[in-house]
Amino acid sequence: MVYSDDLKWNILVLVISSGAAIFFNEVVELPNLPFGLETAIYMFPFFTLGKVIGSIQGKLASANPMSKVAIATICIAAGTFMTIGNGQVSYNADSYGKHGFVYFLVMATLLCIGFVIIATCTPNGVKSINYVGKNTVGIMVMHKFPILFFVGLFPLSKRLIGTYPLAVSIVVATLSVMMCLVASEIIYRVCPIVLGRRKM
Repeated sequence: MVYSDDLKWNILVLVISSGAAIFFNEVVELPNLPFGLETAIYMFPFFTLGKVIGSIQGKLASANPMSKVAIATICIAAGTFMTIGNGQVSYNADSYGKHGFVYFLVMATLLCIGFVIIATCTPNGVKSINYVGKNTVGIMVMHKFPILFFVGLFPLSKRLIGTYPLAVSIVVATLSVMMCLVASEIIYRVCPIVLGRRKM
């Protein structure tokens, strides 16, 4: 009963937050707000999507592996296909590609669902991905610096992203995450309280 209630509630919040994000982006067209509040509103549906997936995590993990692979493949293929021709997405500029925010929301949701389903195929996870997942606070705090590095000191990356958006973005994102993890590891050893941890 609790499981059912949690799932229904999380789905309701997902629908409401998605509707609100679409309304504020497409109808109101919010300006840049302090602390990037408008971006938080637009991205909140992905947080609620995570809550929905968390509500069915047990069922998802025990589902038929072939069915999961099939659904994941369809979601990832569809999401990837939708990226073609949509252009560059920039959260900082609240620009979600040539086809608009709703298109982006569907595209990103399909990709998220696909990759999450694949993750459930490995119950113990993948060591490198688990490590990234445990250090997301450090990535959130430090991610601006790699972006400034690539945009300011390595402007070629910006031109390459414009020409080959998906492939180059994956490379830049991977390198940015790795740089954040290195910086986070140093901070954890020197002053972990900055990232919400106690010194061991």
